[in-house]
Amino acid sequence: MSKIRQRTKNLWIAGLIGAAIMGCLFLSYAVYWQLHVQKIKRDTELQYEQQISALQAAQQEQQAKKRSVWVLKANVPAGTRIAAQHIESQEIDLNHLPANLISSKEKVVGKISKIDLSVNTVLIPSMFYDGQATPNDLRNEQFAQIQLPLNLRDQDVVDVRIQFPTGQDYIVLSKKRVKQIAANTISMQLTEQEILMMSSAMVDALIHHGSIYSLTYVDPGMQSGAIVNYPSNAEVLELIETNPNIVEVAKTALAKVARKKLEAALAEKQMLYGDVAIRSSVTPQPAVGNPQPASPRAPTIDKMEDGALTNEEQTSLFEQSPISSDDAGSGQ
Repeated sequence: MSKIRQRTKNLWIAGLIGAAIMGCLFLSYAVYWQLHVQKIKRDTELQYEQQISALQAAQQEQQAKKRSVWVLKANVPAGTRIAAQHIESQEIDLNHLPANLISSKEKVVGKISKIDLSVNTVLIPSMFYDGQATPNDLRNEQFAQIQLPLNLRDQDVVDVRIQFPTGQDYIVLSKKRVKQIAANTISMQLTEQEILMMSSAMVDALIHHGSIYSLTYVDPGMQSGAIVNYPSNAEVLELIETNPNIVEVAKTALAKVARKKLEAALAEKQMLYGDVAIRSSVTPQPAVGNPQPASPRAPTIDKMEDGALTNEEQTSLFEQSPISSDDAGSGQ
């Protein structure tokens, strides 16, 4: 009996020793695993901190390369005076910026664009020129007396010239922007001096049978304005002072001339294209041994009316205006 108890006691002791050993092993593994997890966590946190520091350094470096610039908020045509609502500030990488960009709002507001500019265009000084303050005597004027190019459009820039039968040709108005065009009438902004210059030119053209016409600029943003070299006729200015109605008579006469020349040019163009269309659609086959007679050519501009007033129309216009024959003769 005592032997059985001793054996049972030994078994319990062995079991307890085994359990203690297993407990120590488990505890050791738990401590090791906890330390390992903490190490992984610290390494991960350190790695994240390094990545964050690297990203922050890259962001700061990229931010240091950026610069605040002024760009357009919408498309701007040539000849537009830039206002504050046309531009906005943006941060752009210096690697994509020109060296001479405009960095101050005050350096662009009030200037006039030389060329057509698109939205988000980075602004540089060469795109603009200084616009002068609006003169107090600037007015909107409309003219139907100027012979216009067929391809003239709104916002085109033109010189207005006068040509005399002697071949003399003078510049009356230089680098004027066409605000609006309707049929053969154009609208421009002129100062008082330019208005008087045009009045003198119109009367000169009426008295001396000259013509007033316009020429467009090829690149108005880059080309300088022509120098006005038309000498205002003292006799014409005196005639305007003594009889202001002569200006209205000259306007009417020149408007008729301009309209006639416009219609003649349009008629010639229509006949030319009509003749080409007919020839392209119908190709006659000449019979062998019986040559076809040459078809008559379309009339050219030389055979058309040049748009000048007839002697009867000029006489009628002068009779309607209170101009003495001496005054008209003095301008010859």
